[in-house]
Amino acid sequence: MLNRESRVLIGADLLCRLVSRNVSKLPSVAITRTRRELQEVCELLYRQYRRRGYCADSAQGIYMPEHITRDETVTFIGRLSDQTTYGTISLMQDGEEGIPADTICKDKLDLLRASGARIAEVGLLATELQSTVSKKYSLKSLDKMRPLFSLYRRMFHYALCENITDLIISVHPRHKNLYSFLGFRQLAAEINYSGACGAKAVTMHLEVDYARKYSSPGIKSLFFTNVEEHKELPRAESRV
Repeated sequence: MLNRESRVLIGADLLCRLVSRNVSKLPSVAITRTRRELQEVCELLYRQYRRRGYCADSAQGIYMPEHITRDETVTFIGRLSDQTTYGTISLMQDGEEGIPADTICKDKLDLLRASGARIAEVGLLATELQSTVSKKYSLKSLDKMRPLFSLYRRMFHYALCENITDLIISVHPRHKNLYSFLGFRQLAAEINYSGACGAKAVTMHLEVDYARKYSSPGIKSLFFTNVEEHKELPRAESRV
């Protein structure tokens, strides 16, 4: 008999297959290109992160960490069919100043760098869909996961286009199973992360090429195929 984890993974793979059969129904996700779009993202991040205690109070009602403005960072904005902003995710490529996870496990990241890896950190993820779905994500719910998968899909495609070899992410331990399903494996011990006002965090690592080759059929189909549709995406431009 299959254990609970195996049953969840099988169900989640089926969910990915269902979503990938009609990607045209996925919400729109684009790169932020204007100051107004970046402002929208930072306002959304503030609402969601402040509610969870991940950032400090702001009189301006925005959360704009320093790394979101770096040239190496690409920030995506998700919109529903009525153009309502519903979510965001950022891909922070490695550079002279490193990535946020260096404050957690720089020694392990330096080993990846020494091996020739092209590293990027996935972060600043937030969604705001309370009016249409419940606040709790479930790998069994198509309605709950489709908007989130759309953000992931665009991020994965961009990483592939940029020849990123290794992705890093730091998440609250309660979300660890979701990222394990996507192929991430724990890289560092759980800590109280200063970058999230002391909230618990566990840093995880994904070897992109391995995931592309050996992920379950559903994950491959949704996140690692048809990359050519985003092949012409340029790197982040200066916002005007």
